[in-house]
This record gives sequence, C-alpha cells and structure tokens, in this order.
Amino acid sequence: MKEKKKYLINNAKERLYVNIGIGILILAFIIVILLILGSIDLSFIAPRTLRNFKKLAGNIALIGFTISFALFVVRRVMKLSFLKDFKKYIMVLAKYVRQFHAPIALVAGAFISLHAYFMLQHGFIMNTTYITGLSALILIGIQLIAGFFRYKRIGVKFHLILGIITMVLMVIHWLVA
Repeated sequence: MKEKKKYLINNAKERLYVNIGIGILILAFIIVILLILGSIDLSFIAPRTLRNFKKLAGNIALIGFTISFALFVVRRVMKLSFLKDFKKYIMVLAKYVRQFHAPIALVAGAFISLHAYFMLQHGFIMNTTYITGLSALILIGIQLIAGFFRYKRIGVKFHLILGIITMVLMVIHWLVA
C-alpha cells in the first residue's frame, strides 16, 4: 500500500495556484534584487513610463489585496442570520474566494514589492504617504508569512487582525498619495 504524501495545502488545485503565486513572488524578488545590485539597467525606459508603472503596480497590488480581503467579508456575510435563504449561494462563493485568496495575495505581494522598490529608489521622505506605505509593506511581509501558518490552523486570528490593519493602512496610503 502506498503511503499518502502530506502537504501543507491538501487541495491539489489550490496547492498549484499557491505554487504559481509563490513563483511570481520569487520572480519579483529576484527582479528587485537585480535592480538593487544594478544588474538591470532601466535607463532606456522613459521616466514618465516608469512613473506610470510605479502607480500601476501599486494599484494592481491594492486591487489584489482587496480581492483577497473579500474572504473576510464573505465569511462575515455567511454568519448573518437573516440571509439563511442565500447561505448555499454564499457558501459556493466562499469556496472560490477561499481557493484564490492566497494566490491573489501572493501575486499582489509581487506587485507591491516592485512598487515599493521604485518608490524608495530615490530615498525615504518623512511624510504620511511614505510612513503608511512602509508600515503596510512591513505588515504585508508578516501577513504573507502568517498566511502559511494559517493552513495548519496556527495564528488564524492573528492573520485576520493583521489583514484588517494592513487594509486600513493601505487605504490611508492610497488616499493620501
């Protein structure tokens, strides 16, 4: 009899999506490291194009984290007692949101790392935008690591509370930028 392999993520489809998300995140980290080391030269790209990419990467990350945050919202809606007729539909929605929660957050983490590099390459400015952005970046790093512990049911509440705080910081950062 074959011994069944133990995985951190039991669902094979979700495991595949998470592995793709991890791959994209690692690729973004490699690009940032190569940019820091000067191995990649972006001087051929127009400054206006780079400026637009900085904003685009931040907006894509914000959209990704907002979609990922939808898992929290869907789970809260499921607990509302007056929606019993819709519970089966909400549970189907929750299944899909749950399956794509981590992969979308990982890809958003890749975009936020690119956004942070490009915004910080000229130095840190002591203002609300930079402080909230850097705080959110640090919390996102902790959040992504805490997300893997969540699969073993460790620190689920910590992951949830940290996610709420991170979203608040990101919204403030977006509003003051």
